[in-house]
Amino acid sequence: MQSREEGDDAHVTHCKNDTWRSEQRQRTHSRRRLRQRRLALAAAICLAGPALASCSAEAIFTSGRVSEPCSAVYPTCHAGFSAGCYLNSEKYTEGTFPGARRFLVATSQVNQIIRVGLLLTEMLYPGTEILVQAYEPDCCYVTQDLRQDIDVFEEAGDDAKLLFDLAAETPGDHLVEVYSDCASDFLLTADPYVPEE
Repeated sequence: MQSREEGDDAHVTHCKNDTWRSEQRQRTHSRRRLRQRRLALAAAICLAGPALASCSAEAIFTSGRVSEPCSAVYPTCHAGFSAGCYLNSEKYTEGTFPGARRFLVATSQVNQIIRVGLLLTEMLYPGTEILVQAYEPDCCYVTQDLRQDIDVFEEAGDDAKLLFDLAAETPGDHLVEVYSDCASDFLLTADPYVPEE
């Protein structure tokens, strides 16, 4: 049988672990907020006077956009999948591969294109595939760009950017999914636009 003193020690240890986890979450959240502020400041400097500042690739990529944590839960037309946010020309999000990121892009006209942009940062391992796909609002049709049996970092090139253009034929909310097996942090944008005829 456990004595009261031993039980109290176990409770104190458990409370210390909870406090430590809470502090770790707060530090991670604070680092993310600080990075977002730095990107916003760098983007503002780049817009105000690009000749005065050496603009980082991240600041240029996110220029004029607001960071979206993409941590909400939006229902989608695809059973079992939820989206973390809505993205458009005013927002960007960030994340980490390997894995998938799902989000929604709203289109207002027929036959639009959804351009998905990725900037790879903190590149650790190149992986061999990247998939970007967009579902029509009813999920009956999907457009995808699958690049496999490649070196993802080599595919991104010296500027570490990847662009994907996906057809969005019907107006509405399109579920977009981005997946890669590479090990890298990334910044992500998604812009619907009407192609020139």
